[in-house]
Amino acid sequence: MIFLDGLPESLKIGGVEYPIHTDFRVILAYDRMLNSGEDNGRTMLQALQRIFDVIPRDIEEAITTLNWFINCGKREKQYKPSHKVLGINSNLPFDFEEDDLLIWSAFKARYGIDLLKIESLHWWLFRALLDDLGEEVRLSQIMQYRVIDTNMDGISKERKKFLEAMQRYYKISKYEEERDEEFIQALLNGEDISRFLERQEKEEC
Repeated sequence: MIFLDGLPESLKIGGVEYPIHTDFRVILAYDRMLNSGEDNGRTMLQALQRIFDVIPRDIEEAITTLNWFINCGKREKQYKPSHKVLGINSNLPFDFEEDDLLIWSAFKARYGIDLLKIESLHWWLFRALLDDLGEEVRLSQIMQYRVIDTNMDGISKERKKFLEAMQRYYKISKYEEERDEEFIQALLNGEDISRFLERQEKEEC
């Protein structure tokens, strides 16, 4: 509980407390490096150097503990309502790279916080504020467009057509690149690619 324990400024790894950099920009830089497409040990070490002044000896435990920190100390719940029950699809709701200006605008409008000028903002507080932006900001509206299930019962043809147009317009290009890579890898591995073709046909309809 942050009210009693405060916000974490270090991580315990191998019985040793390692101070970490907690500003949201540091975590975003770490995430960008991990998703750069360069899957090698050197990239991982460079990413960890963003967080730790002294890199722990046990790299595997360091990554596991750091993931706990990035998830704001919350464990993933074993049970989650299905997408159908929630009325959503499997699209990504937002992306830090693609939606950076929208995030800046939302924080400025909702909280009066200029994320470009603020000296430091703890990652946990940044995520709490991001998760509580409210429906009135444009980012929240775009996120709803991206994830709403257009095949839900009760949606008129006109509404369905509008929502599908919005999903195409606000589609996260990074997500498309990841899907293209999955498709290419499936081809190279000789896997069944019918799921990719079916998905493409649905999007073109």
